[in-house]
Amino acid sequence: MMKATKIRVVMACLAALAVRPTIGAAVEQDGWMELFNGKDMTGWKLQHPRGRNGWRVENGVYINQTPSTNIVSDKLFKDFELHCEYQMPKGSNSGIYMLNRYEVQLCDDYGKQPYSHMCGSLYGEITPTANACKPPAKDFPRIADDEWQTFDIKLRSARWNEAGEKTDNVRVTVIHNGVKIIDDQELKTPTGAARRYDEEAPGPIVLQGDHGPAAFRNVRIRGQVYEPPDPKAPAPAVIGVETEPKLMTDNKAPGVAVSWRTPNHAPASTYTVYRGESADFPLDKAHARVAALKRSTEDCCFEKDATYFYRIVAVSPGGAPGKPSDPVAIAGKANQVATSDLSAASWARVEGENTPSRKTAGRRPATMQGRQFDHGIGIQGTAAIQMYVSKMVGDSNDCRFRATVGMDDSVPQKNRPAAAVRFIVELDDKTVFDSSKMKWADGTKNIDVAVPAGSHQLVLRTIRAGERGGDNSDWGDPRLERASR
Repeated sequence: MMKATKIRVVMACLAALAVRPTIGAAVEQDGWMELFNGKDMTGWKLQHPRGRNGWRVENGVYINQTPSTNIVSDKLFKDFELHCEYQMPKGSNSGIYMLNRYEVQLCDDYGKQPYSHMCGSLYGEITPTANACKPPAKDFPRIADDEWQTFDIKLRSARWNEAGEKTDNVRVTVIHNGVKIIDDQELKTPTGAARRYDEEAPGPIVLQGDHGPAAFRNVRIRGQVYEPPDPKAPAPAVIGVETEPKLMTDNKAPGVAVSWRTPNHAPASTYTVYRGESADFPLDKAHARVAALKRSTEDCCFEKDATYFYRIVAVSPGGAPGKPSDPVAIAGKANQVATSDLSAASWARVEGENTPSRKTAGRRPATMQGRQFDHGIGIQGTAAIQMYVSKMVGDSNDCRFRATVGMDDSVPQKNRPAAAVRFIVELDDKTVFDSSKMKWADGTKNIDVAVPAGSHQLVLRTIRAGERGGDNSDWGDPRLERASR
């Protein structure tokens, strides 16, 4: 499985505004084109240029040894047939990301019953009808001729009409070691972490290198080859903006779901979402809400009940904006804290490093240095939680914010020496508490700061401060209460 933080850069770079077939692409007999030349990594690049490179070529075999990085094909595709041979050691894990959105899982599943994430599955979306795995390599990276395994994959990409509406889902067939395990099945969404991205076509082939050792050879493809256009080309116009009320599951706050389209589903690098309190508000930094990677987002953080207006602007890979959408209005409900227990309160906004499988902030009991907290907020990575507190504080000067902060006992023993984090509390953009760098050995710190009358916004911020840590940072029993309590 590929993590979202490892695919974000590639998706943004490859979200081209329009694409055209490559002229004179080298092809073999019957239209097949070799993606590996058997000599070096020409035609491929590391997904993260500064990432560790565990790839090498030996006797025509492309071998990956972790720690390593995913590799991405230079060429882009849309509808295609793909053939590859692979093998891996016992217990290893890899994957083939088609168009960088649809993963065919590769892992050592020899002898297991079929399941949704097994080798040959469309990760978590389509379960193979059979397990066709061979045993893993006995002496990896040495691989005997009869140990090699094969995948033959056929993919027809999604289709869209002129109004930018989806008319057909992806269809995929997978043959594993000569056994058809997925037969022309419909795939409604990108797999795994790629669900946050649009189904923009074309896209590259990605071989996963950051999960486990694997070897590949005879990787070839048949289909139209595409290349990105001039990145300076303008982005498409945005049309069909729709809004509807939505209760934010993680925030426990009333919010808004916003979606939009582009003509013929023409892609962009990102989409800047703007919000204002009048139809003619300026499209400037002060009104920008988020740079969305797909044609939908969720928004909340309303300090008061009012009518709000949304406008969307597509942005090209070169930074050129397209024609803004017309403003669309919706009634926003205030996200005001209404309980002293902030782990159960309505959070106006959560920002930070998150993936679909790991939430930035969660409400849960906490254990720090052996001490139990029945109520807590757990943080993943560098993140901030914003809350509106003006109704709770009112005109009283005896309100205080209190909590105990530290790293959760779930931090593995081996990671604790390098774990470090900072906890910061802000009131109306002013820092009122800074824990400074806290190592695991520093234990916990108690927070007790005044929240003066007229305060509007409270922010709880966590910052990574070490090689590890920040992934298990806790705010124990966070509360907003009167000083007399």
